[in-house]
Amino acid sequence: MHIVAVTSYASGAVLDLAYGPWRGKEKGEHALARQVLTSLKEGDVFLADRYYCSYFFIESLRTKGVDVVTRIHGSREYDFRTGKKSGIGDHVVELQKPPKPCWMDKDQYDLIPNTLTVREVKVGGSGEEDIIVVSTLIEPERYSRSELASVYKKRWHIELDLRSIKSVMGMDFLSCKTPDMIEKEVWTYILSYNLVRQLICQAAIKHNIEPRTISFTGALQTFNVYQAGFRINDAETNNRMHESMLDLIASHRIGNRPGRKEPKAAKRRPKAYPKLTVPRSKWT
Repeated sequence: MHIVAVTSYASGAVLDLAYGPWRGKEKGEHALARQVLTSLKEGDVFLADRYYCSYFFIESLRTKGVDVVTRIHGSREYDFRTGKKSGIGDHVVELQKPPKPCWMDKDQYDLIPNTLTVREVKVGGSGEEDIIVVSTLIEPERYSRSELASVYKKRWHIELDLRSIKSVMGMDFLSCKTPDMIEKEVWTYILSYNLVRQLICQAAIKHNIEPRTISFTGALQTFNVYQAGFRINDAETNNRMHESMLDLIASHRIGNRPGRKEPKAAKRRPKAYPKLTVPRSKWT
């Protein structure tokens, strides 16, 4: 299945979720993302990877009053000698409306403006390759080049959030067999994940620190230790345990590692055994 989630940068909580079959018409990430745009409101900033650097997608957010910070799509070219220059590697350009895609009807296509004004900024990447950031925050006097670079580099948090849901909580393999039960299983994982994020926010508020500086894995492990006691103690004891649990959660801090390389690659070599593709009882 394909899953697209909108998460909060401040807390890491999942704000909205859309899912569908892994293949088929209107089942891609863009189609699913259009289903969760209702969770965004005017004044929000949408931070995403280069897959969402699309003329029509950015325009749909702009009409809602939502600004965008993303990386330029690999198929689109850029030239800092054109447009309105704001500095070296920083300019404002007008994009021309591309041809009508197959999923959009003509009336909807005609309502979209023929040009889209965006800002392109060159920022240093973690390697030798420079990163071109595309944003609708076009005023350089309000949004500096360094601020846009800092915002985009924090996009990696969504990868860490997905890792927390899939690997730490175990959602990478779903155990249910029917579509209805799979839906319940997915939402149970998201509910549990948000509850842990809520505990992290409570601990952060109590100790006046940023929620993002607290380890999700540490918070989950701490809650698992305390949860048995919550079921057998009285309300007054549970309140004391809750405060103690928040103090312990706040102690699990994440180190500040700016620019750290975290490649999407397997660290350990796979075992030289065949995959178990049938039930154990039928294995020969």
